[in-house]
Amino acid sequence: MSLKAHLNLPSLITIATLTLGSPLSASPLAPDTCVGYGCSTAGTLDNMPAITGTFKAGYIDHVNLADAGIAGTFRAAVYQNTAGTLDFYYQFTNTSTSASVTAMYMQNYGGVNVDVGYSLVDVDGTQTNPGFLQNGTMQAPSYANRGPAGQTIRFMFAGADGLNSQLNPGETSRIMVIRTSATQFGFGTRTWAANGNGELISNAFSPIPEPGTYALMGAGLVALGLARRRRK
Repeated sequence: MSLKAHLNLPSLITIATLTLGSPLSASPLAPDTCVGYGCSTAGTLDNMPAITGTFKAGYIDHVNLADAGIAGTFRAAVYQNTAGTLDFYYQFTNTSTSASVTAMYMQNYGGVNVDVGYSLVDVDGTQTNPGFLQNGTMQAPSYANRGPAGQTIRFMFAGADGLNSQLNPGETSRIMVIRTSATQFGFGTRTWAANGNGELISNAFSPIPEPGTYALMGAGLVALGLARRRRK
């Protein structure tokens, strides 16, 4: 199956793996940090205009989580920008009858540099393979944060800034952008879940760190083990 094929897949799929990247030129969102309204340190979640690039892959998922009352259409696309690194785009249309989405989690981003933002326009509308993304009708995320281990990027829609609010039934989000240091990619395991607060959790594309990153992590764990043995 070509990576450029339009994939319309069920909500639990295992496909392939990904390889990694070069340093990110923009200021990265480090693990355990936050940007935008609602963060402990004031900041602005960037409006990232589309960068002309090469379409690499995309898919559309139809999500129906009956237990949480959330249903909708999830769109994703990957482009290699002119700098040679990969941009990951995500968008959600809420087709629920009453449930609102307050946040979206994108997982499996540990070990790569990322910068985050959103786009106001359909970034693939003029590209070779348009149709995966749409112009967002309503909400841009209020802020985004990254988990302590760096694995999870969370875009929050529940803000009290008067500009952003929950993604309500019938609304399509602005396009969420994760700009990475990755230069190659593949699909990981995709699953869907939601918690009781209207937060939608996805395993989508799965960048993995380069071998050098794993070596540094391993060296750190060995040093930690030696330090503990000395204390004993």
